[in-house]
Amino acid sequence: MTGPDNVPHHLVIKPNSNILLFKLQSLALYTYQLHSCIAI
Repeated sequence: MTGPDNVPHHLVIKPNSNILLFKLQSLALYTYQLHSCIAI
């Protein structure tokens, strides 16, 4: 019972943090490209 209980929690927590990290990275990349476009 411990195994199946732990696995979904990992699956629930990990994708959320990964998605959040991905959004932050894409946002940073977008703003960086925007600034470089303005600079040029």
